[in-house]
Amino acid sequence: MLILPAIAVMAIAFPVQAGQDVHSRAELLSCAGAPEHAERRGAVEYFYYSAPVATDILPAGAAAAASDDRCETVVVLVDGRPATAEYRTSPDLLRAQACSPQVNQCID
Repeated sequence: MLILPAIAVMAIAFPVQAGQDVHSRAELLSCAGAPEHAERRGAVEYFYYSAPVATDILPAGAAAAASDDRCETVVVLVDGRPATAEYRTSPDLLRAQACSPQVNQCID
């Protein structure tokens, strides 16, 4: 759980890195939908989104290996505004390129 405060410090130190299309909590929720999990710590909120790797575009061997992989994005909101996002993808470069939770389309 030490990573959450570190992300919050990074979000405050580097404000408004999450994309230019989404400027508020409401716009993020409208575009990406509800997160799978959310946490609030004072003025900082963490929205957790995840999706399976899109195995249909991978070669057979990589698709079989990716069947258990999840792509995750944690969006940090400070005072109701998206401030930064952390992407957690597969360590395999080919599979990582097939990671795309819906939220990524809203903040990239």
